[in-house]
Amino acid sequence: MTDSPEKHALRAAARSWAMPEPAAARRDAELLAERVLGLAGFQATRAILLYWPMSPREMDVAPIARAALTLGKRVCIPKIEWGSRQMEPAALEAWEESQIVRNSKGVPGPNPRLPNVKIEDLGMVIVPGIAFDSRGGRLG
Repeated sequence: MTDSPEKHALRAAARSWAMPEPAAARRDAELLAERVLGLAGFQATRAILLYWPMSPREMDVAPIARAALTLGKRVCIPKIEWGSRQMEPAALEAWEESQIVRNSKGVPGPNPRLPNVKIEDLGMVIVPGIAFDSRGGRLG
């Protein structure tokens, strides 16, 4: 789905949904981490790609990232090249704000000094979001 009036309307509707209480959000993040860590695909992979959540409305994937780092897996977030509309994974050294820079659009991305990772080295991609379109495209 391209940036269309329909996409803007769906994003606006999603933003109006009530946010969970902080304790419930933490519990949900921990439950998600337990499920992901139990997946054979997670256990087998050496590198995962996550999105740094853009707002508190998105699922906190920090428990997944920290567990993966503890297990010696490479944890990556996308480095976005807006002009070419391309993404490239960059490996984080830790799941900390110091690893992140925000671009002119406010989108969090990896510090430019962090190393890139080949897409074919990724074994799992986890995309948190508020809403997705009927084809699985992330709306926000």
